Amino acid sequence: MIFDARTVSMLVKETWRTLYMVGLSSLISYLIGIPLGVTTLNGVAAMPDFGDLGNVMFNLDFKGVFTASGLILVFVCFFGDFFSTLGTVLAVANRANMLDEHGNLPGIERPFLVDAIGTCIGALTGNTTITTFVESTSGVEAGGRTGLTALVAGIMFLLTIFLAPLFVAIPYAATGPALIYVGFLMLKGFTEIDFTDYDEAIGPCVMMMFTAFTGTITNGLGAGIIVHVLVKLVRGKAKEIHPIMYLLCALMVLYFIVG
Repeated sequence: MIFDARTVSMLVKETWRTLYMVGLSSLISYLIGIPLGVTTLNGVAAMPDFGDLGNVMFNLDFKGVFTASGLILVFVCFFGDFFSTLGTVLAVANRANMLDEHGNLPGIERPFLVDAIGTCIGALTGNTTITTFVESTSGVEAGGRTGLTALVAGIMFLLTIFLAPLFVAIPYAATGPALIYVGFLMLKGFTEIDFTDYDEAIGPCVMMMFTAFTGTITNGLGAGIIVHVLVKLVRGKAKEIHPIMYLLCALMVLYFIVG
């Protein structure tokens, strides 16, 4: 991307609009929460406390990894992160119209590389997992198509570190509608499913149900893959199943057993 005058002007305009909308919605939610007793404000800004960071940063225990329980945990965490990232990347790319005619994302290895690096850095520094989130769909809906969207979002998150007391005061009920809206946008992909073809339609339906019931994309994808393979086998269409699907099915069965 070339940072010419037009790009900078658009960036400033979109950033200001985002701050305005977030600030206005947060203020309204805060005021509504006062009489309901769900809003408490303990300040506006504060310096983050890095005093305990040394106790967790690079404090690794490799001995516990090379055990039976440790290897199972690594397996479960890997598949959880992998399939969650896969589902999120494809879903967001679909909303941005970045998928090719076969439903594949060209250059998909790049977001996976970024996700892997972020996961490793987050683990080494003792933070929660840094990974892809389906909330990125909101950025796509706002017109974001490049890494500039992620850059602006990162700057906003950086600012929240110093404004933590203000953002903590916002009740969870205020962010709920935003997540519901993101879920609504994700459902648009279901219009592309041919529901007259039961072999292809049952799997995605199972994915959606398990994702909603279990609260994780990984379980939804796993259940959908297993059901898709079983439906094909029952209907005598085993030759239509790619060999990799058999492997994924077996791995997901193992994932549900040990997870």
